[in-house]
Amino acid sequence: PPSWFRRSAISLSKPSFPLEGWDTSLCYKDKNNIQMNTYLGPSCFTVPGNHDYYDGLASYTRYVLNRDWLGGWLLPQEKSYFALALPNGFWLFGLDYGLSLDIDLDQ
Repeated sequence: PPSWFRRSAISLSKPSFPLEGWDTSLCYKDKNNIQMNTYLGPSCFTVPGNHDYYDGLASYTRYVLNRDWLGGWLLPQEKSYFALALPNGFWLFGLDYGLSLDIDLDQ
C-alpha cells in the first residue's frame, strides 16, 4: 500500500444495503434506522466542482450520489448540497450554487 495508507481510516464493519427499515419503493431512507445511527466509520460529504456542471451533474450523480460506499467511506449524501450539525452548536453547509447560470432542477 502507499505510504499514506492508514487501515484505521477504512471501515471494516459496513452495513449491508438496503438496510432493514428503508422503504425502497418510495426511495425514502428511515432516519431512525438504528444500524446507521450507530455507525462509527468515516463518512464523506462533497459539493460538485465546476467541471461537474459540464454534463449537467450526470457523472457526479452517478459516481457520488448514487453510491453507498467509496473506498471504505460511507456516502450518505442524496443531493448536491448538505448541512452537517457539528459539536458546540456549529453547522457546516456545503452549498451547490452553480457557476454563473441559474440553479437547475438537479441543484
